[in-house]
Amino acid sequence: MTTGKKRLAILGSTGSIGTQTLDVVRTFPDLFQVVGLSCNRSLDRLSEQIAEFNPKLVCCNASDSEKAALPQTGWQDCTLSELATDPDVVVVVTATVGDVAIAPTLDAIDAGKQIALANKETIVMAGELVTRRAADN
Repeated sequence: MTTGKKRLAILGSTGSIGTQTLDVVRTFPDLFQVVGLSCNRSLDRLSEQIAEFNPKLVCCNASDSEKAALPQTGWQDCTLSELATDPDVVVVVTATVGDVAIAPTLDAIDAGKQIALANKETIVMAGELVTRRAADN
């Protein structure tokens, strides 16, 4: 995937920060490309996002039958850590709720990704570890 655009993985794409991030992508389509999206349970909103942004990867907390009902645009199912470390991803936007983003954020840092952290729990629960890991990478 060669492009001059910043290639994004958005962890928590259906929430407030995730949808605002996608608004930025819509406003600046020459600057950004969505590689991956994830959500917990907002499958209707995720479905709309898949149809609009045609991501390579999708991660969601859903049954196989629920995933089958999502637009089938060629995306691959993955885990949050796989999404955050995919070679095509340059920037990982961490916009999830709770501690679910700690491990994929650390994995993304280890993989040399840029992190756009919008998840207070990651800082509150693992701020020292995240900061130290980021300084090392």
